[in-house]
Amino acid sequence: MSKKVKKGEKTITDVIDSIPNEVDFGYCAVESTETKSFVITNVTPGIMKFSVRSADNSPFKISHESGVLQVKGKQEITFSYSPAECEVLVSSIVVNINGEEEKQIKLLAVAKYQLLSVSETTLDFQELLVGKSEIKEIQIHNTGHVPASFRVRKERNEEEDTSFFVANKKGNIAVGESATVKFKYQPKLVGV
Repeated sequence: MSKKVKKGEKTITDVIDSIPNEVDFGYCAVESTETKSFVITNVTPGIMKFSVRSADNSPFKISHESGVLQVKGKQEITFSYSPAECEVLVSSIVVNINGEEEKQIKLLAVAKYQLLSVSETTLDFQELLVGKSEIKEIQIHNTGHVPASFRVRKERNEEEDTSFFVANKKGNIAVGESATVKFKYQPKLVGV
């Protein structure tokens, strides 16, 4: 039994047509979480039920897997992806409206490792007198396809050494960009 639709009235087909055919995550950094979303809007004259499920055991996590929308109600559906290794992923999810209409959405992602290079691998402060200081810096370049993060830390056996100070110990670097890390060396007398 089909419901009679008034002229100009929106239907479930209009809701389905407003849902994207694919969601492209692009390049994603390994061991990070990326999110994308879209909104389901009830443009029909009645209450609408929806469900969202994986069509193929997808590693994408889905927020709001089901719900009920009042007339003109909206619900944001968010997908998250947290790759553990490099991979190219094509997956599908299915959106169902009122148990009648379905739409398959293709989810795409390419997981890549973060790639960083440094301008110097050794900083030589040579001989410096107690009480004097010198600052040297290195550039960290993001040469990869995904945003990258870095953290500078001392080796465990150097934790007690207070002669070195590092500015900008951690940060995030956009693709193709660089960050400057400054190292200050100020020798101190030991045991005094």
